[in-house]
Amino acid sequence: LRCSCLENPRDGGAWWAAIYAVAQSQTQLTRRSSSGSSGIPGLCLLIALITYECLLMAARARDLAGTLICTGMAALIAFQSFANIAVATGVFPNTGLPLPFVSYGVSSLISIYIGIGLAMNVGLQRKLSN
Repeated sequence: LRCSCLENPRDGGAWWAAIYAVAQSQTQLTRRSSSGSSGIPGLCLLIALITYECLLMAARARDLAGTLICTGMAALIAFQSFANIAVATGVFPNTGLPLPFVSYGVSSLISIYIGIGLAMNVGLQRKLSN
């Protein structure tokens, strides 16, 4: 006894469509992740603002270590966002990089939160005026 719905997922009927939809909702792509009213342009603007704020904190950092932490987080967020959105729009092949703050990858999400926490700590410690 063979089930034809397992051979071709597109012809499987309602049962396979439900399984396929659950599997697709947990992917790393931007189209599934950014289902808000603003969509991909709003998401790009939000990521750009977070990256800009990290760079501002790097410029105001007290020492070189703080500058490197903030610049590194800005570069990491910008690169991962660019690569993920390029994959979702079909410009790049699938790379497996998650979208920061949005995608399902838990280890990446935790590392981004730790890095942003460090960058925010650097931002709270401003330069001393001479």
